[in-house]
Amino acid sequence: MLEEFNVFHHKFVDWLKLNGYDSDEVTRMGDEEIESIIAKSPYYKATANDVDWIAKVKMQEQFKSGSIIQ
Repeated sequence: MLEEFNVFHHKFVDWLKLNGYDSDEVTRMGDEEIESIIAKSPYYKATANDVDWIAKVKMQEQFKSGSIIQ
């Protein structure tokens, strides 16, 4: 039998604490509750799975071609 655990990045845990959440309590919450907290954080939609890789490649191409001025 597999058991799943929620593991949070240390900076997300810092954010939880700064915003009044008990990180131990959050790790025991259900997925929907955790998702609603993540949606309030600056880390929402910031995981590798959320990145539009095609748009990222096009942006890198523009940087390399010099068409984006820094």
